Amino acid sequence: MSELELPTKLVSMIERGRILDDDVRYLRQDYFKDSKLCKTEAESLFALDAAVKDKSHSWHEFFIEAMVDHIVNQAEPVGHISEDNAEWLKNCISRNGLVDGPVRLEMLVKVLEVAKSAPQSLLTFAMTQVSEAILNNQGPLAESRLSEKQVICKSDVELLRRMIFGFGSDNGLAVSKAEAEFLFELNDQTAEFENDPAWTDLFARAVGNYLLATLDGAEPSRAAVLSKDDFLQGDGLFDVAVNSLKSALAEMRPLHRVLDSERGVQNEELTASFHEAAKVTPDEAAWAIERIQRDGEKHENEKALLAFIKEEASELHASLSSAA
Repeated sequence: MSELELPTKLVSMIERGRILDDDVRYLRQDYFKDSKLCKTEAESLFALDAAVKDKSHSWHEFFIEAMVDHIVNQAEPVGHISEDNAEWLKNCISRNGLVDGPVRLEMLVKVLEVAKSAPQSLLTFAMTQVSEAILNNQGPLAESRLSEKQVICKSDVELLRRMIFGFGSDNGLAVSKAEAEFLFELNDQTAEFENDPAWTDLFARAVGNYLLATLDGAEPSRAAVLSKDDFLQGDGLFDVAVNSLKSALAEMRPLHRVLDSERGVQNEELTASFHEAAKVTPDEAAWAIERIQRDGEKHENEKALLAFIKEEASELHASLSSAA
C-alpha cells in the first residue's frame, strides 16, 4: 500500500489536511459512482484515511460502508470472507496486531455482522481487540474506556455480544470451542474484579451454547442464545434457543403437502433431535471441568455456567452434575 499512486483528488485532500462533507459527496457521486471498488481503490481509501487526521463524520460513515461493501459484497467469494481476504483486511486496519482506531474496529465488527461466513481467526482477532483494552489498556478502545484495567464494562460486553452474535462460523450456528476458550481465558483474568453484571450472562450463555450444541444441524443458534432482547425474557434461560431449534428443524423438511402421519414422524424426529443436541458429552464435560479447575477456584461466573447447563441439558454427565 505504501507504493500506491493516489488519484489527484485524493492527493489534494491529503495536502489540505482535511476531508470535508463536500469531499465525501464527491467520492459517493463521482469517484465511485458505479458503487464498485477494486482492491487498489479500496487501498487508496485506507491510505487517505490514514494520512488525514481531520475528517468529517460523514467520512467515517462512508468509509465503513464502502469498505464493508467491498470485502463482503464485491470481493470473491461474494457474501463470504475468504482466508486471504481476512488477512488482507487485518493488514489494512491494524499495526502490530492492534486495530488502528475505533472507526476501523467498527468496520471489522460490521464485516462480521454482514458476511454469511468468515474464518474463525477473524472473529478471534476482533475479540482480541476488546481483551487488549480490558487487560492492557491497549488498542482501539483504550482511549474511550471509562473503567480501570482488567474490568469488563458494559460496553465491552455489548461489543463482544455483537461480534459473537453476528459471526457466521465455519462449523454452523453454534458457538465454537475457540470462542468458548477465549471467554474462559478472559473470565479467569478478570475474575477478581467487579465486572459489569452483563458479563456473567454473556459468559454463561455463550459457553453453555458451545457445550449444548452437539448435533450438526440441530444446535441452538448463537443468534437465539445471544440476542440481547432474549436475555431478559422467559422463565428458562434456553427457552428462545429451544424455539429457534424447533423452527430450524421444521424448515429442514417441506412444510407444504405434508400428511398428518408425516407430521407425527416429523415431531418425533424433532423431539429426538433436540434431546440429542442438548446432551453434554463426556468429552465436553471433561473440558468444562478442566477449564473451571484450571486456576484452582470456582468463580461466580463459572457457577452461573454450571447452573445454566444443569437446567438446560437433556442429559448431564455425572462429573458436571456433582460440580454444579
